[in-house]
Amino acid sequence: MNSSETSKHFKAKVSYSSRTGLLLPVSHMDRMLCRGNFAKGIGATALVYVAAVLEYLIFNIVDRAGSITKHHNRHQISPWHLKLAIRNDFELNKLLGRVTNYQRGDAANNKCLLFQPKKTKDRKSSRRRTVPPPIPTG
Repeated sequence: MNSSETSKHFKAKVSYSSRTGLLLPVSHMDRMLCRGNFAKGIGATALVYVAAVLEYLIFNIVDRAGSITKHHNRHQISPWHLKLAIRNDFELNKLLGRVTNYQRGDAANNKCLLFQPKKTKDRKSSRRRTVPPPIPTG
């Protein structure tokens, strides 16, 4: 028996992602959820569901960012376009509104507030009482 005859008897391996029709790897979701130690056992349908939800979110964000990129006459999606895509959609903004993108735009405004120069105190303010006076009862 040569190698061509033996290859006819064995079926080629088909990934779980290709069987479900998803682009994201289901096996990767399995590995990440097992590492996260969220539960003792994770069902196969849960892995497919997580992969499908993430694929749907990624598709929506990249689709909106692509249209924003085209609107700005650019050819490459930047982090700023992703931020605009999330901020312009109500549901995505509700889900990812508090996420900070350190590559462009979000963190620059916060640095101005965090690193303001300290004001010098005059001598009278340091002598003042810092504890509020007691509330009179009676």
